[in-house]
Formats: sequence, structure tokens, C-alpha cells
Amino acid sequence: MGATRTIARAFAIGFTASILFGCGGTNLSGTASIGSLPDTTTAGQAHSWMKADAAKQDLVYVSDGQVSAYVLTYPEGERVGRINGLTGAGAMCSDADGNVFMVNEGLPGPTKFPLSILKFAHGGTTPIGKLNDGAYVPSGCSVDPTTGDLAVANWSDQPSLGSVAIYKHGQGKPAFSAMGRNFYYYTYDNEGNLFLSGGGGTFTLWEIPKGSNTAHNISFSAPNSFPAAIQWDGKYLAIRHLTESEHGPTEVYRVKISGSTAAVVKTMKFRTRFKANPLVGLQFWLQGDTLIQPNTDWHNIDKLDLWNYPRGGQPRKVITDFSALNMVGVTVSVARSR
Repeated sequence: MGATRTIARAFAIGFTASILFGCGGTNLSGTASIGSLPDTTTAGQAHSWMKADAAKQDLVYVSDGQVSAYVLTYPEGERVGRINGLTGAGAMCSDADGNVFMVNEGLPGPTKFPLSILKFAHGGTTPIGKLNDGAYVPSGCSVDPTTGDLAVANWSDQPSLGSVAIYKHGQGKPAFSAMGRNFYYYTYDNEGNLFLSGGGGTFTLWEIPKGSNTAHNISFSAPNSFPAAIQWDGKYLAIRHLTESEHGPTEVYRVKISGSTAAVVKTMKFRTRFKANPLVGLQFWLQGDTLIQPNTDWHNIDKLDLWNYPRGGQPRKVITDFSALNMVGVTVSVARSR
């Protein structure tokens, strides 16, 4: 089992950790079009719903890797809605206006298309936008806090065709960067520099500096052998340490970036009340002094853990009110009135 099994469960389209990556990076070019909005229900799926006053509160969205995303108040964790009718609900991110971008990875087999990024207004159940990702499989996203641009990680069956898509202000036609490798996780820092996490044999870390069209490799001696989730915490880059162990604490590195090198300034241990490693192969989200992590353990207990960051230790809150097979993506959407 271990990390390979976890990643296979985490990525609805069946990504594996054994993919070998190419190299290089080219300038942004190319376009893709916006498609029609999808229906929010499918055969056999309940209608989406949201409590009337949900939009007045900060919300946390959690996807199940399949057909649904759960919506809860943040930080209380009260269930206030559910979005249904998705096809491979994966990683998520949000912008300063509370809009939520949800990677719709597609389900395995012949029904995996369409692949898209769905945009939901804060507290909404019907997409207000659908960004088509062409022949790529979108696997992660992040919003530039300086411009509102949306970056999407594009995965390809042929790793040399992996790319980055940048949607200006989170809409319209994207510019593509043919990266020559697949990336899975993205995060912007406060200044609009984009960090990218790849994998395949060894963990790799890359950066597209603000104003640049090309990624450069960042030297980081991490023991990770698989794609690892990353998040900017306001000062440092948080990188999850993937482990083959299914038990014990999970480590997150707090990393200082200096040019083309990265150095660990602190190693944080995040424990769980269940005998399972809660962070391997899944997205996490940093909201101020809180690390939020969806988790499905080996006994199929779905939960959302909230830890103090960067202190770590035991979670200060555990939410288990889910009925999903896998908990995959997470993001916090802040109400505009706050």
C-alpha cells in the first residue's frame, strides 16, 4: 500500500507516482475556448443544495474525487451545502472575491471527459464559468493574489506534453506554457511568483517568477519520491513530506526560497487521531494559522482535520460528517463582507 496506493486513490483519474518526467520550459503560447455551462445534476445524483444564509459566512469546500463537493462553514464546520453532478471533483483554489475554482478531472474510463475547471461564486451551487482545458487533464490550481490570474496544472499521458495554463483574471482563453513535464500542485506567493511541484522518481520543485514565461528548477534535497502538495504560508513555502508509512505523524517542511535554492527552516509534525497517515497524496490548504486537510484513512473513514499552523501536533478540530469514498481537494472561500 503506502504512498503509491494513496496517490492512486487521491487522483480520480488514476495518476500514479511512477511517471517519468522530461525537462525544459518554453514561452507561453496557444489558446483554448470557454465551453457551455454543465448541468449541476446527473442521473442518479441528488440535486445540489445550499442553505440560504451560507453566502454570508466564510466557507470551506471539500471535494470527494467523484461527483460531489461538500460545503461547510469555516471554521465551525457546519454542513451548509453540497454541489453534485460533478465528474471527478479534484483539487480546488479560491480568489480574493470568494470565487471557487474546482478541477473537474473526469472519471476513469470512457466517461472521463469533459475535463474542465469549474468556477463557482461564493455560496453558489451552479457554475458561473467553465474553463476548458483542451486535451489536458487539469490536476491543480492557484490564484495569483496580485492579479487574480488563475494557474492550472495540466497533466498529460505523455509527460513531455505537460503544461501550465494561465487564465487572466480567472476567465477567458488561457495562455499555455509547454513545460516538458507534468506538474500536480501549484501555489503563488505574495508577490505573484508561481511555484510548481512535480514528481516521478524524485520530488522536483520549480518556479515561474512573476513577469517570466519560463520555469526554472529549485534545488531542494527532499526525501519525497512522489508529487507533494505545496502551499505558500505568507513567508515560507510549505511542502508536504510523503512517506511510505501508513501510520504515525506526517511532516510538513517550512521552506525558505532563495533564488534557485530551497532550505528547510522548520519541520512540522501533524498527527491524527486515527491510525492512518492523513496527508499523503492529498491536497491541503493554509488559511492563516490553520492547516486544513481532507483525509480518507484505510478504514474508509472520511474526515477533515484542522491543525494549528505552524505548531502542528494533534488536530484542534476533526469533522467526520461525510459520506464520500475519498476526500481529495479543499479550499476556503472568504465572504466578501468580511
